[in-house]
Amino acid sequence: MPAVVSLREVVDHLSFILDEFVTYLNRETGAIVTVAQDDLSPAPPDDEDARDYPDWQQELKAEAEAVLNSDAYLPLPGKFDIHEYAILQDYCHSIADDKLRNVLLDKIHGAGAFRRFKNAVHHFGLAEDWYRFRDQALKEIAVAWLERNGIDYTDDTERPRNKRGSAGAPQRT
Repeated sequence: MPAVVSLREVVDHLSFILDEFVTYLNRETGAIVTVAQDDLSPAPPDDEDARDYPDWQQELKAEAEAVLNSDAYLPLPGKFDIHEYAILQDYCHSIADDKLRNVLLDKIHGAGAFRRFKNAVHHFGLAEDWYRFRDQALKEIAVAWLERNGIDYTDDTERPRNKRGSAGAPQRT
Protein backbone atom coordinates (compact mmCIF):
# COMPACT_ATOMS: atom_id res chain seq x y z
CA MET A 1 0.00 0.00 0.00
CA PRO A 2 1.49 3.37 -0.99
CA ALA A 3 2.37 5.74 1.82
CA VAL A 4 0.48 8.91 2.65
CA VAL A 5 2.93 11.80 2.46
CA SER A 6 3.10 14.80 4.78
CA LEU A 7 2.43 17.94 2.73
CA ARG A 8 4.27 19.99 5.38
CA GLU A 9 7.38 17.85 4.90
CA VAL A 10 7.29 18.32 1.12
CA VAL A 11 6.81 22.09 1.48
CA ASP A 12 9.65 22.28 4.01
CA HIS A 13 11.98 20.56 1.55
CA LEU A 14 10.90 22.89 -1.26
CA SER A 15 11.85 25.81 0.99
CA PHE A 16 15.52 24.81 1.08
CA ILE A 17 16.66 23.94 -2.41
CA LEU A 18 20.40 24.01 -3.04
CA ASP A 19 22.11 23.59 -6.40
CA GLU A 20 24.41 20.85 -5.13
CA PHE A 21 21.59 18.58 -3.95
CA VAL A 22 18.51 16.82 -5.30
CA THR A 23 15.62 15.82 -3.06
CA TYR A 24 13.57 12.70 -3.79
CA LEU A 25 10.34 11.23 -2.49
CA ASN A 26 10.04 7.49 -2.18
CA ARG A 27 6.46 6.99 -3.33
CA GLU A 28 6.28 3.57 -1.64
CA THR A 29 7.45 4.60 1.84
CA GLY A 30 6.82 8.34 1.83
CA ALA A 31 10.42 8.96 2.89
CA ILE A 32 12.09 12.09 1.57
CA VAL A 33 15.83 11.95 1.00
CA THR A 34 18.25 14.62 -0.14
CA VAL A 35 21.24 13.44 -2.11
CA ALA A 36 24.34 15.34 -3.18
CA GLN A 37 24.68 15.69 -6.96
CA ASP A 38 28.17 14.18 -6.69
CA ASP A 39 26.76 11.03 -5.07
CA LEU A 40 24.30 10.47 -7.92
CA SER A 41 27.09 9.49 -10.30
CA PRO A 42 27.66 5.76 -9.98
CA ALA A 43 31.09 4.97 -8.61
CA PRO A 44 33.26 2.71 -10.72
CA PRO A 45 33.15 -0.92 -9.53
CA ASP A 46 36.84 -0.91 -8.71
CA ASP A 47 36.63 2.15 -6.46
CA GLU A 48 38.70 0.80 -3.59
CA ASP A 49 38.72 4.18 -1.85
CA ALA A 50 34.98 3.83 -1.15
CA ARG A 51 35.72 1.14 1.42
CA ASP A 52 37.81 3.65 3.33
CA TYR A 53 34.99 6.20 3.61
CA PRO A 54 33.71 6.91 7.14
CA ASP A 55 30.41 5.26 8.09
CA TRP A 56 28.35 8.42 7.57
CA GLN A 57 29.70 8.82 4.03
CA GLN A 58 29.07 5.17 3.21
CA GLU A 59 25.46 5.65 4.39
CA LEU A 60 25.05 8.64 2.07
CA LYS A 61 26.51 6.67 -0.83
CA ALA A 62 24.15 3.76 -0.08
CA GLU A 63 21.18 6.15 -0.01
CA ALA A 64 22.23 7.61 -3.37
CA GLU A 65 22.57 4.10 -4.83
CA ALA A 66 19.07 3.26 -3.61
CA VAL A 67 17.75 6.34 -5.44
CA LEU A 68 19.64 5.43 -8.61
CA ASN A 69 18.57 1.79 -8.59
CA SER A 70 14.87 2.16 -7.81
CA ASP A 71 11.86 3.43 -9.72
CA ALA A 72 10.21 4.30 -6.41
CA TYR A 73 12.06 7.63 -6.10
CA LEU A 74 10.73 10.78 -7.76
CA PRO A 75 12.67 14.05 -7.71
CA LEU A 76 10.79 16.84 -5.97
CA PRO A 77 10.29 20.05 -7.92
CA GLY A 78 13.55 21.97 -8.23
CA LYS A 79 14.38 25.64 -8.51
CA PHE A 80 13.42 25.71 -12.19
CA ASP A 81 9.96 24.36 -11.30
CA ILE A 82 9.43 26.80 -8.44
CA HIS A 83 10.35 30.16 -10.04
CA GLU A 84 10.99 31.96 -6.78
CA TYR A 85 11.40 35.30 -8.57
CA ALA A 86 7.83 35.01 -9.88
CA ILE A 87 6.67 34.37 -6.31
CA LEU A 88 8.46 37.58 -5.24
CA GLN A 89 6.72 39.51 -8.01
CA ASP A 90 3.33 38.05 -7.11
CA TYR A 91 3.83 39.03 -3.49
CA CYS A 92 4.80 42.58 -4.41
CA HIS A 93 1.75 42.93 -6.64
CA SER A 94 -0.47 41.61 -3.83
CA ILE A 95 0.32 44.58 -1.56
CA ALA A 96 -2.66 46.98 -1.54
CA ASP A 97 -0.65 50.07 -0.54
CA ASP A 98 0.56 51.62 -3.83
CA LYS A 99 3.65 53.28 -2.34
CA LEU A 100 4.79 50.16 -0.49
CA ARG A 101 4.06 47.95 -3.50
CA ASN A 102 6.20 50.21 -5.72
CA VAL A 103 9.06 50.25 -3.19
CA LEU A 104 9.07 46.44 -3.09
CA LEU A 105 8.85 46.14 -6.88
CA ASP A 106 11.80 48.50 -7.17
CA LYS A 107 13.84 46.29 -4.81
CA ILE A 108 13.51 43.16 -6.97
CA HIS A 109 15.26 44.48 -10.06
CA GLY A 110 18.88 43.78 -10.94
CA ALA A 111 21.68 42.01 -9.15
CA GLY A 112 21.07 41.42 -5.46
CA ALA A 113 17.27 41.49 -5.84
CA PHE A 114 16.63 38.68 -3.36
CA ARG A 115 18.83 40.24 -0.68
CA ARG A 116 17.29 43.70 -1.17
CA PHE A 117 13.78 42.24 -1.07
CA LYS A 118 14.53 40.31 2.12
CA ASN A 119 15.98 43.41 3.77
CA ALA A 120 12.92 45.46 2.72
CA VAL A 121 10.32 43.01 4.03
CA HIS A 122 12.15 42.94 7.36
CA HIS A 123 12.47 46.74 7.41
CA PHE A 124 8.75 47.25 6.75
CA GLY A 125 7.66 44.51 9.17
CA LEU A 126 6.37 42.29 6.35
CA ALA A 127 8.59 39.26 6.91
CA GLU A 128 5.92 37.11 8.54
CA ASP A 129 3.41 38.00 5.82
CA TRP A 130 6.00 37.28 3.08
CA TYR A 131 6.89 33.87 4.50
CA ARG A 132 3.21 32.99 4.84
CA PHE A 133 2.67 34.02 1.18
CA ARG A 134 5.73 32.04 0.07
CA ASP A 135 4.64 28.97 2.05
CA GLN A 136 1.23 29.12 0.36
CA ALA A 137 2.86 29.35 -3.09
CA LEU A 138 5.13 26.39 -2.28
CA LYS A 139 2.13 24.47 -0.94
CA GLU A 140 0.30 24.98 -4.25
CA ILE A 141 3.36 23.75 -6.17
CA ALA A 142 3.68 20.72 -3.87
CA VAL A 143 -0.01 19.81 -4.13
CA ALA A 144 0.05 20.05 -7.93
CA TRP A 145 3.18 17.86 -8.06
CA LEU A 146 1.78 15.26 -5.64
CA GLU A 147 -1.53 15.07 -7.51
CA ARG A 148 0.18 14.92 -10.92
CA ASN A 149 2.20 11.95 -9.66
CA GLY A 150 -0.79 10.22 -8.02
CA ILE A 151 0.66 10.46 -4.50
CA ASP A 152 -1.69 10.56 -1.52
CA TYR A 153 -0.92 13.25 1.04
CA THR A 154 -2.23 14.69 4.25
CA ASP A 155 -2.57 18.46 4.54
CA ASP A 156 -0.76 19.11 7.79
CA THR A 157 0.49 22.55 6.77
CA GLU A 158 -1.55 24.74 9.08
CA ARG A 159 0.74 26.53 11.48
CA PRO A 160 -0.40 28.14 14.72
CA ARG A 161 -0.96 31.88 14.48
CA ASN A 162 1.33 34.26 16.30
CA LYS A 163 0.16 36.10 19.42
CA ARG A 164 -1.06 39.05 17.34
CA GLY A 165 -3.05 36.85 14.96
CA SER A 166 -3.01 38.48 11.57
CA ALA A 167 -2.86 42.00 13.03
CA GLY A 168 -0.11 44.10 11.57
CA ALA A 169 -0.06 42.24 8.28
CA PRO A 170 -0.56 44.43 5.23
CA GLN A 171 -3.76 44.05 3.32
CA ARG A 172 -3.38 42.24 0.03
CA THR A 173 -5.63 42.59 -2.98
